[in-house]
Amino acid sequence: ERLDRLVIIPEQGNGLPELFDQSSDFVSLDSLQIENSQGITFDPISGSIFILDAGKLEMIKVYPGLTNSFDIADPFTQTRIERFSLRDLNNPQLRGVAYNPNNQHLYIGSSSQDLIYELTEDGQFVSSLDIAALNLENLQSLFFADSVDQTDDPFIQNLYLTDKGIGEAGSSTGGKIIELSLNEPQLLDTALATQTASLVQIIDTSIWNPNAPDPAGVDYNPLTDSLWITDSEVEEMPPYYQGVNVFQSTRSGSLLSGFTTTSFTLEPTGIGIDGTNQRMFISDDNQDRVYEIYRGPDGQFGTSDDIRTFINTREYNIYDPEDVTY
Repeated sequence: ERLDRLVIIPEQGNGLPELFDQSSDFVSLDSLQIENSQGITFDPISGSIFILDAGKLEMIKVYPGLTNSFDIADPFTQTRIERFSLRDLNNPQLRGVAYNPNNQHLYIGSSSQDLIYELTEDGQFVSSLDIAALNLENLQSLFFADSVDQTDDPFIQNLYLTDKGIGEAGSSTGGKIIELSLNEPQLLDTALATQTASLVQIIDTSIWNPNAPDPAGVDYNPLTDSLWITDSEVEEMPPYYQGVNVFQSTRSGSLLSGFTTTSFTLEPTGIGIDGTNQRMFISDDNQDRVYEIYRGPDGQFGTSDDIRTFINTREYNIYDPEDVTY
């Protein structure tokens, strides 16, 4: 449905909203030219509004004015508006958006692919959550609120989904609200928490040329859809070492490239990739360090224009760092 206005409902002294009536204040949204609104959320700290336009596949961020409030008569004369595209999600059926105050990320629902996308405030993809096991029939909206479990930390905010259901015409199921914990590795519904793993493939890194006879760390780079693998022992095996101890491969196991870390570490035990900013983290269990590597202007890891810093893990009483992830 086209969104052309917001209604402002005052709050009672007890925190509950006043009953809606026609005398309530309305804010016109005509100037935003929204094609198909499918969700709205707020940053409770800054007061910014985020509006999901599923028609244009974009997010609209409206900053409040200097008074940290919106002028009812002409709300966007003293505000700053930003838009960022959601077309990279390749999903025309987005519905519902929620702002997570715990990490300042946006969560957007997909009614067609049973996914929830996690994005930064400026629209950078972070992750996706598969919600197929919830068997939603008609996802409507998302929001963050306190956990219903009174024993939880009061600062924990859980994600809630509203499912309109199909109703009498198509199903006996009606509407429902589902609570998800993003601080735990499973849904709060324990019946849905158990997953079954199955073997997909085995990649034999010892047959690569150059080869990795003792792979130690592995991580995935979503930007290049490739794997990065470290081998912390190959340089100690002269018959096998060919000047490479960090390897890049396809997900199916085809070797793409590689480089050596011997100028700064002989023990690349673990590897982690920041796919958004294209940084590489390599742990060293001899020097007790985690190296942070930025790609240089050539856009490649492991070349002379890389920028490299490190963290001394001994400062955290870690004397044998085996792996690292981001």
